[in-house]
Amino acid sequence: MNESTLKDMFKRSVRQDGGFAESISSNIRSGLPDLLVIPQGRPPIVVEAKFIKIANIHKFSRKIDYSAMQINFMNGANKACECSALGLVGFVYEKQIYACLIHPSYAKIDSKFRSYTSYSFVTAQNQFFDVSSMFAKLNDMKIASQTIPEVHYSI
Repeated sequence: MNESTLKDMFKRSVRQDGGFAESISSNIRSGLPDLLVIPQGRPPIVVEAKFIKIANIHKFSRKIDYSAMQINFMNGANKACECSALGLVGFVYEKQIYACLIHPSYAKIDSKFRSYTSYSFVTAQNQFFDVSSMFAKLNDMKIASQTIPEVHYSI
């Protein structure tokens, strides 16, 4: 499992749910997120996918490696329209695939992540994610992001 597989699974899941999802070519502009996604019945968003390696789900801490250009792009997009640019974080633990859409202000994810956010990871079932549950949390993210300190990186 790697970031490419995570993106492919997410795109298939969005399409199965009646939405649209395509990869964005990095040849267009450096720092663009990986995916353009139009969930069924929702406005378009861009998604930057990150796959992290976890050895112990109960005790881990990982920095989400957004580049400075990715952070600047996502922060700019979210200033124009909150939650229009999100991170897709995925990992495998005990052969189960997990994924979550998060606000890009989260620069780190750890074992306490589930307890201090209003949304949680979904597990893959038969190589598909329940994207309806993931996107249903967008309103919670919009509310939660009002209290998340914005993370700035310099280029």
